[in-house]
Amino acid sequence: SMWESHRRVVIATDAGIDLRTGLAEHYRILIVPRLFRAGDEVHLSATGPRQFAMNESLSEILPARSEDFINAYSQVERAHIIMIHLSKIFDNAADEARKAQILLGNRQEIQVFEAKTTEAGVRFLVETVSHFVQQAKSPSPGQVLSFLKQVGQELGTYVFVEDPAGAPIAK
Repeated sequence: SMWESHRRVVIATDAGIDLRTGLAEHYRILIVPRLFRAGDEVHLSATGPRQFAMNESLSEILPARSEDFINAYSQVERAHIIMIHLSKIFDNAADEARKAQILLGNRQEIQVFEAKTTEAGVRFLVETVSHFVQQAKSPSPGQVLSFLKQVGQELGTYVFVEDPAGAPIAK
């Protein structure tokens, strides 16, 4: 029915996707922290690779762990979480997100969307879908997912390059 209540939608991704500064706060995006190695040190961080770029030793992202997903999911109450990740060809985050989803069972409504695009493309998707959720004033999970699939399919036809400001531009 028209008055059918649904859980609010929370857009989420992992810290391997380098979102622009302030974006996660602005759209209230859930960021699952990732392990990064910088020199001899390993950090669990939710802010993404960019913060380690200041380090002379190039940082590398380590494989995702399902327990970090479970911890992040448990911070969110009564919401429908839509995870957006790189294709598993490039990274294991989507697989670990699904593992966490199975381990949590019905305690949390989670959908994992694996984007068939580059990292810049995933960043664009997260931004665009988060903007849609904010503008649409409490859309249903179904509406958000169909928007995501639609944009995701279109993205498949673009090659993304980084502009100097770090924003993705479609060529």
